[in-house]
Amino acid sequence: MDEIASTLAGIGSQVNTDENLPGTIMPGTIIITTTAGDVEYKQGGPNIGLHSVRVVYYGAVGIEPSAYAACRAVIKPIIKAIANRTNLGGAVQEIMKDPRAARLYEGPGTINYGDKPHTAVAFNYQVKENDDTSYNVAP
Repeated sequence: MDEIASTLAGIGSQVNTDENLPGTIMPGTIIITTTAGDVEYKQGGPNIGLHSVRVVYYGAVGIEPSAYAACRAVIKPIIKAIANRTNLGGAVQEIMKDPRAARLYEGPGTINYGDKPHTAVAFNYQVKENDDTSYNVAP
């Protein structure tokens, strides 16, 4: 998650992961959360971790028509930043569109943070990484 956050630093006014979620957000905040996960393991390895990750750019606190333009303006920079570092500097095997998601991104539209609606755009990625966990796999 930190590798994704550092990749997106400079696009949003602040970038947070699910390890440091803010109580409230400001316009331009990017929040990165894990939404699902899986692991592929076999005797002798390698073990592969698959993590569904949601990246949300909040263009406004509340629902504001003017924030749609701010959200649209970050779509290409976020896609480009991730595409230019598909292995996040060697930290993972790859980060690509989540095959479980219908689309790479959704919005701009209304997305809740806590109990409040905000104008935002959400991106759906899958991170594939080597899992060094030791599993006792039966032959």
